[in-house]
Order: sequence, then structure tokens, then C-alpha cells
Amino acid sequence: MRRVPHRYAEVDKRRLIKSALKTSSREVARARRDSLAEADDLYWSSLATSRAKGSNASALSRYRAAKARAFAREALSR
Repeated sequence: MRRVPHRYAEVDKRRLIKSALKTSSREVARARRDSLAEADDLYWSSLATSRAKGSNASALSRYRAAKARAFAREALSR
């Protein structure tokens, strides 16, 4: 679970972000958590930039791709 930082609260209306990591391994869970946190950070900065330009669609598609990569990394390392 992660809170949306105050500086991005205006562009991301979620207060909390919950994501099931879908693993029982602590090592895998930590790697996924870190990847998802990075995806969140990139999403927020993209939203802030996109908002100035007037379009959030590309920021959302990049965020979804980053989340998918977070789960794919572990699968590829097996």
C-alpha cells in the first residue's frame, strides 16, 4: 500500500494505492514493490507534465505498461 504524495494529489485522485504482489516469496515481493513504486513515480511525473499539456492518456498507457513489466521481470528471471 502506498499513499499518493501531496504534490500529486491534484492530478491523481486516489488517496491510497493497493496492489496485490501475487507471490509468497519475500524476495519477489520486494522486487515487485520496488518496480511498482518506480512505475508510480514515473506516472505521477508524467501526469504532472501531461496536465500542463492537456492530455493524460499517454501517461496512463505508460503507467499500465510499467506495471506489467514489474510483474514480467520476475517471470523472466526464472
